[in-house]
Amino acid sequence: MKLTRKDWSIISLAFVFFALLVWVVYWFFYLPVREEKDRLTTEISNEEKLTGVLDERLTAMKGGSLETTAALQRVVPVKPMTDQLLIDLEKAEVVSGGLITKMDFTESPMAAAAEGEAVETPAGLQKLTAVLTLEADDYFMIEGFIEELERTQRILEIEEISLEGPEELKNMNDETEKIEYGVTFSTFFLPEAETTEGDGKATDSPPSAHKNDPFQQFPDSTEGE
Repeated sequence: MKLTRKDWSIISLAFVFFALLVWVVYWFFYLPVREEKDRLTTEISNEEKLTGVLDERLTAMKGGSLETTAALQRVVPVKPMTDQLLIDLEKAEVVSGGLITKMDFTESPMAAAAEGEAVETPAGLQKLTAVLTLEADDYFMIEGFIEELERTQRILEIEEISLEGPEELKNMNDETEKIEYGVTFSTFFLPEAETTEGDGKATDSPPSAHKNDPFQQFPDSTEGE
């Protein structure tokens, strides 16, 4: 059977239609579902880390391990520790070679876990969200900043990265434009209801010896009378 030009046109149109259908399904259905799955997987992973760290911190505090408690508080501190976060951001800025032009911080309580979620959000957990605007010379500066940011000791969740690529150079003498991009990330802290200075745990006091003079070194003359 010999196909006519009309038959080939129909086949070509059918192929184009099928390819377009596949592209629409992938772009508007599969890709959003996959991105949502990746986002939920990241959130669950972070919440599992948070829960594990908080359990370890409570165990360390009950067991009296000061070093362990201090180490865990560097991961999930009891205060926002914005000053330390600024130091980490400055370090990432210097290492990557980029420039932070604007930053905003917002504190908010973590939303309670919905029914059916795999991990329950620890009670009292607070969220510190940072919105940064930055400049970089190229993609590698952006990548370097993100990688350095993820090396911080605190549990950190990058929520959004937005950027627009530079315009294509028309000739070799044109100067390259700075790439402006934005990074939104969150870190966490858990205020303690009852803490003391230092390690945040109470100190057990011995029972009273019933002495009139607390610095007395010799037996009280009244004792035994």
